[in-house]
Amino acid sequence: MDDAHETSYSLLARALDYDDREAWDRMVSSYDKFIYYLLRKSQINENELDDLRQQVMANLVRDLKKYNRNKGRFRVWFSHLVRSTIQMHYRKRMSEERKAEAYELNAGIYSQPENEIDTYFTKQWELYLMRLAMDRVKEKYRGQAVEVFELGLDGLSTNEIIAQTGLSEASVYKYKQRVKRSLMIEISFLKQELEPQ
Repeated sequence: MDDAHETSYSLLARALDYDDREAWDRMVSSYDKFIYYLLRKSQINENELDDLRQQVMANLVRDLKKYNRNKGRFRVWFSHLVRSTIQMHYRKRMSEERKAEAYELNAGIYSQPENEIDTYFTKQWELYLMRLAMDRVKEKYRGQAVEVFELGLDGLSTNEIIAQTGLSEASVYKYKQRVKRSLMIEISFLKQELEPQ
């Protein structure tokens, strides 16, 4: 099996060997955008995003050896690590008089029970994978195929898409099916690449 098809779990195992710079770099590039995405969704101040993203990576370096594959999926463990990093950030940053305001602004997800937080992070991960997969699909298709698919996602009926694009009904159905199939394949590939088994 070559490196391009290496499983995520074996990449994790290699990343644990801190001398394997290539494995660590691949892991960082795999998760860096997701970290940024989660921080943005958590309404972190734009000026603090890079520092907090680096803190998440530092915590990952520190705690990666604690990950136990038998206790759960890496994504869930990693989501808890990001969440706790964000919470520590708010605790350190806020003075006593601003804590009440911060809790009010950020009470949403971080005051929910853990199972709801896991559900939230799982949903965010799925949306993130969908966006990555859609970017890959857009690189494959030229013409109106992606446009037709996205118009369908926007809630337009087949007749409305036909009126807007000038395509035949058969073409609209064909493009939707083609892009949907490619999107599912790309999501599957991304899960294999990014989710340890």
